[in-house]
Formats: sequence, structure tokens, C-alpha cells
Amino acid sequence: MRLRDHEPIGHFVSLPARYGALSRTLQAVSDMLTAGKGEARHGRGRPLEDQPALLWARRHGITGQLYQIQKKADEAMTSGPEDQRRELLSLMGEALLALVALEAAPPGPKPRRRRPASRRKRRP
Repeated sequence: MRLRDHEPIGHFVSLPARYGALSRTLQAVSDMLTAGKGEARHGRGRPLEDQPALLWARRHGITGQLYQIQKKADEAMTSGPEDQRRELLSLMGEALLALVALEAAPPGPKPRRRRPASRRKRRP
């Protein structure tokens, strides 16, 4: 997808001029998701809701995105500056996808958490 093909949809965040660096970073994440590696590997012209990351999130929750966020953070910590930037932008993209998945999830009961083995009631 070429940048000129983009059409504004919905509303965009408007930031004060003093947040120019944040605005540029958010634009870089957006470009990566919509026109860069994310689009080439996963989007292929499909709507966001029909891309693998959100299809998996609907079936399994956001565990996949949370794993990717942790993996990208680990990779950023052991990379050079340019690779760190790319990993952190990718991390932000995964976090945004997780948020989109959460917002699109139907309301329902929260998943039950298992108690640690040391706190479980023992059966006689």
C-alpha cells in the first residue's frame, strides 16, 4: 500500500506541537503496520479485522501479542540502535493490536485464574 492510497477514517489524535517527537513515532508505527513489514507479511490488502493477529486474538485472547511484546523487548535490549528502534516500533504495533483486540472482544465473564499449587485446597 502506498502512502497516497491512505484515506483518513475515524478521528486522529491531535497532539500539541511540543509533542512532535511522539507524533513522529506514532506515525512510524502506523506506517509499519499499514505500509511496511506488517502489511507485506500479514495485511496483504485485507481489513485489519481479517488479518491473522486479530483472528488469532478472537480465538485465543491476546496471549500471542503479549508474547510478541515480551520477545521484542528482549530483542531490543540486546540490539544496536537501529535494530532497537525497529524492535520497539514493532513492540508498539503489537501493543496496539492487543488493544484493538480487547476493544473488539465481546463482553463476557473474565477468565478464571488458577491458584498456585501451594494455595489450592487439598482433597482428603
